[in-house]
Amino acid sequence: MAKQRRCDNSEIQRTHTSCKNCIFAVYENNTQKWCSANYLTKIDKFHMWRPTFCNEIKHINRPFDFDKLIEVYDEEKEFFIINGIYCYGKRKKKWGDRFDKDKWLDQLKIENKLYYQVIIFANDNFTDIIITLKSLLKQKIKPQYITIVRPFGNAVRPTLLVDYFNNIDIKWNIQNIANADLTDEQIIDMIIGSKPLPYYSVFHAGFSIPQDFFSTINDRIYKNTLKFAILLPNSTNNGMVVSTSIHKIYDGNKQSTLLEKIKKDKGDELLIPITQICPNCPK
Repeated sequence: MAKQRRCDNSEIQRTHTSCKNCIFAVYENNTQKWCSANYLTKIDKFHMWRPTFCNEIKHINRPFDFDKLIEVYDEEKEFFIINGIYCYGKRKKKWGDRFDKDKWLDQLKIENKLYYQVIIFANDNFTDIIITLKSLLKQKIKPQYITIVRPFGNAVRPTLLVDYFNNIDIKWNIQNIANADLTDEQIIDMIIGSKPLPYYSVFHAGFSIPQDFFSTINDRIYKNTLKFAILLPNSTNNGMVVSTSIHKIYDGNKQSTLLEKIKKDKGDELLIPITQICPNCPK
């Protein structure tokens, strides 16, 4: 292990990950040297370490400092704590006993996958709705649930949508809005309250979603430990991705919008433009 320093408990944030009991932590004697799942990246030149998430976009990840990766020890081992980060790769022996060791990484990839729903706001053009749906069905990581929002007075017949959805293998719903005064944010609150999944994403009919859109977000979250509250939509208001847990913590869009609440509480730190995460997403 690199030059070790003592760790005061006050340094360790409430959110952190200890590598000590992780089956992917590689030890020489009782000193951790590596992460076999590659959630840590070694810099041989300096004989130091850094988390892989420090390689990414500057807006998301501050330049690496040693407050992120803390070298600690107890009566048994010397190991790392990743400070301020929940490591999605951490697994304990009980988990490892369920699978052949040579299948551990494959199983990790299966489990660390984006679970999300998509909300599509319809216009009066059925073809536009199908454009967005078809691009969604081409995603490498498909949604678990799709909701089509038919605004008040929408001209697209629900039977057309039903006929289309009956031929796809994804759960779906058509949300008919009877109140013309409801905002998009209020409608989203209604949908999230009835069908919560870890993340939701919002599009408008006619937008063609890039094929790598959700797989790119998946990699940022599970390979690079991306933390965000909202991935902000592009200039046409498409592609917003929101953590449902954050949505619930802030009570959605009641009183003021979720975006306004997060800005007031956290500033821009957890608000990241989707185009910065997914380069193929139109600006």
